[in-house]
Amino acid sequence: MDLNSFFQGRILPNRLFITILMICFFLKSFLNAQQSLSISFTNTDDSITFDKNFKKQFVSIGDSLFWMDKLINWVQKQYDDGFLEAALDTFFRQNTTTWKAHLHLGKPYLWAHLQRGNVPIPFLNAIGFNEKFFNRKTFNFNEIRRIQEALLTQAENQGYPFAQIRLDSILLQEGRVSAQLRLDLGALMTISNLETEGTARLSMQYLENYLDIHPNMIFNKSKIIALSKLLNSLPFVVEKAKPLITFRGTEAKIRLFLDNKPANHFDGILGIQPQTNQATGGQKFVITATGQAALQNSFNNGEQLSILMEQLTPQSPKWVLNANFPYLFNLPFGAEGAFSVLKQDSIWLDVRGNLGVQYRLAGEDYWKGFWEVTTLSNLTINEKQIIESRQLPDRLDVQTNAFGLEYRQQRLDYRLNPRNGWGLFLRASAGLRQVRSNTAIVSLKDPKMPDFDFTRLYDTINRQSYQYKINTNFEYYIPFLQRSVLKIGFQTGLIFTSAPIASNEQYRIGGAKLLRGFDELSIFATRYLVSTLEYRLLLGKNNYMYLFTDISALENRTKNTQKKDIPIGLGGGLTFETPVGLFGFGLGVGREQGNSIDFRNIKTHFGYVRLF
Repeated sequence: MDLNSFFQGRILPNRLFITILMICFFLKSFLNAQQSLSISFTNTDDSITFDKNFKKQFVSIGDSLFWMDKLINWVQKQYDDGFLEAALDTFFRQNTTTWKAHLHLGKPYLWAHLQRGNVPIPFLNAIGFNEKFFNRKTFNFNEIRRIQEALLTQAENQGYPFAQIRLDSILLQEGRVSAQLRLDLGALMTISNLETEGTARLSMQYLENYLDIHPNMIFNKSKIIALSKLLNSLPFVVEKAKPLITFRGTEAKIRLFLDNKPANHFDGILGIQPQTNQATGGQKFVITATGQAALQNSFNNGEQLSILMEQLTPQSPKWVLNANFPYLFNLPFGAEGAFSVLKQDSIWLDVRGNLGVQYRLAGEDYWKGFWEVTTLSNLTINEKQIIESRQLPDRLDVQTNAFGLEYRQQRLDYRLNPRNGWGLFLRASAGLRQVRSNTAIVSLKDPKMPDFDFTRLYDTINRQSYQYKINTNFEYYIPFLQRSVLKIGFQTGLIFTSAPIASNEQYRIGGAKLLRGFDELSIFATRYLVSTLEYRLLLGKNNYMYLFTDISALENRTKNTQKKDIPIGLGGGLTFETPVGLFGFGLGVGREQGNSIDFRNIKTHFGYVRLF
C-alpha cells in the first residue's frame, strides 16, 4: 500500500474500507428497532483499553443507525488520537434484541520525527514549531491540523492567500510515523487599490490610514478580516454590504460599500439636586446643566470638533473646546488640542491648555504625547483672616507645566449601547509646579504692623516642586441570559507631589459622570478609586433599563485636611430612543462619612442626545 496516498485520502486502508461497506449494507435495515449493542475485540489488551476509556459511550439503547453513528465517531476519534489501526471488522444483528460489533484498536502510533521540510523558518518560529516536540510523542491528527492551519494563517498574512500545506514523505514503520511538512505558497499577492461605493463622504487618504491598507502593500488576510469591525466602529459611516475582494493576476482589489450616517450630535444633561439650608432647615432645589455639541468628519478626514458647557454648581460655569485632526500629512500621526475655563463662583479661576500628538493604532486606538499648562488664580481672598493669622490661604495661585502620555484602546461591539467588549484609558503626566505670588496678598497692610511685608509668607512654603498625576478608566461588558448585560468599571485619579496640595488643585468628583448619587463636583479628593457595577436590561438597540452601584475609596490630603472616606452611590434609570433623539432618565442617592442613605435627597438627571 502507498502510505503517502493513505494520508492524502486517495487509498483507504483495508479495515476502514470494510467498515464503510458494512455501514452501507446495514444502513437501510432495522432503522426503527430499539436494541442494544454487544462489542468484542480481537485481543485482550484492546478490550481492557475499551472498558477503561470508552465503554460509557456505548451504554444505551438504540437502533442500527444509532449504533452505526456511534461506531463511526469512535473509529474517527481513535485516528485522531494516534490509533491508526482502529477499525470496525464486523457489524451484524446477533438476535432480535442485540447487535454485534467486532472492533480492532491496536497500539497508538508514535512520532519518529516530523521535519520542517520546505517551510520557511520564520513561519515555524511564529507558530512555535520545534521538531524536538515530536520525537517519540503520540501521533495526533488534531495537532497536525493545528500546525497546518497556523502555517496557512502565516502564509495568508504574508501575501500568499492561496497557499496549501500537506504532509510529505510519510513512512509508517513498527508503530512509528515519519513525515515532512510541504508548503506550496503560490503567487505573492499585493493590494492594487481601495475603492468605495455609496454615499459616505470620506477621503481616500483617511480611509487608507484608518484601515492600514495602502496600494502596493503585501496582501494580509488578517487586515481583510478586520475591515468590517473597523468600519462599524466609525460613528459617521455604515457598512451596507461586506467588502468585496477581487483577484486579478498577482493583485487584489478591495471594494467597500459605505453609506453616510449621522454622527454630529448635540447632547445635554439636566440635573435636579435637593439641598437643605443649614440655617433654616428648609429645602430648595438646585438645577445643574451640561450641554455639548460635536461635529465629526465635517471635512471628510475623520476630524472631531466639540464645545462643552457645564453649569454644575451655582455661578460656576465651565467651558471646554476640543479639536482633533488625525493622519496629518498622510502619516499615522494626528494633532489634538483642548482649552478649558472653570470659574468657581467668584472665588478662583481654573484655566487649562493642552496640545498633543497622537500616534494612531488600529481603529480608534492611539498613543498620545501631550503638553499641558494649568493656571489656578484666586479671584478673591479673605484679607482679614490672612492679616490676623499671618498664613497663606488654602487656595494658592499655581501654575503647572506638565508633559505626559495617554493611551486608549476599545473593543466594544457597539459604541452607544455595548453588549460585549471592553475599553481602556490610561493617562500619566509629570510636571513642574510653581506657586505664584498673589498681588492682592503681597500688597496687604497690617494696621498694627505697617512694616510687615506679606511677601514673606511665601518664604514659608515650597514654591517649586514636581507633581505627578495618573488617571485610568476601565470598563468591561459581560452579556448573559438573552437581554442582560453586566457592566464592571473602574476609574482612578492620583496626585503625587512633595509639597502640600492646595485646595483648588484637588480632583472634584460626584454627579452624573463620576460617582452618581451625589451633588455635582461636591466631593474633593487628591486620590480616588470609583468602582461601578451596573446591570442593564436591553429593550432594543439603543433602549435599556439599568440599576447601578458606585463605590468609591478616596483620600484627601492638603495642607489643612487629612480625610479618608468610602462614599457609596445607588440608583437606576432608563435610556430610550425616539425619532427626535435619545432620552435618558436617572435617579441616584448616596452615602458618605458612614451616614445612612437619605432617600429624601434623591438626585435626578435628564439626558438627551440628538444625532444630525
